[in-house]
Amino acid sequence: MKFLSTKHMTLKLLTLMLAFLIFSCQPSSGTSTGNPLLRVSFAGYSIMADSKLVGLTSPLAVSQVRFCFKRIRFKTFGESTNSQPELDSDNIDFQIGDVLINSGGTMLSDIGVPVGTYTRIEFDLEDKCSSNLSVDLTNNGFQYVTDQRITIKFSGTFEQTAEGGQITLNPQALLTALGTVTQDSQIKPALEGVSGTY
Repeated sequence: MKFLSTKHMTLKLLTLMLAFLIFSCQPSSGTSTGNPLLRVSFAGYSIMADSKLVGLTSPLAVSQVRFCFKRIRFKTFGESTNSQPELDSDNIDFQIGDVLINSGGTMLSDIGVPVGTYTRIEFDLEDKCSSNLSVDLTNNGFQYVTDQRITIKFSGTFEQTAEGGQITLNPQALLTALGTVTQDSQIKPALEGVSGTY
């Protein structure tokens, strides 16, 4: 029987301990690219219907809105967006399908985001969902739809840390703008003409 020397055994133990420490210190959350996870959601909103159109005791003007999410971008201070958003270097796939935006708040998804401080978050809405629509809106009892690509924006200051985190985006300005829509062609300019906050 062959016995290992004390020096040889010590070296093997140190190698095993080092390997254990390296693997046990890996972050427990994040994507395969190593970015920490961020939980993204929309806050609730409220929009009253125009009382001149539908009466003083009317329900919400926007009774339903669905967005088809395609991609998301996190922008730092002063950073521009490519004039062709689908070619922007910051794009992250965000294909979560048709999502009903609830007045009480909407959980969107967890997504891997690089560590950094961001002052703008952008979503591209496209017709890549089962509905073949980018936006499906019911406003004052009428349905309006579009299959155009639309970019919606949120501004504020947010820091993504190595531990990850969560962010709640306030879509109130977007829903207020949608409350003015009376034709399909008005959806894109209404949404792109305002910015939500966080």
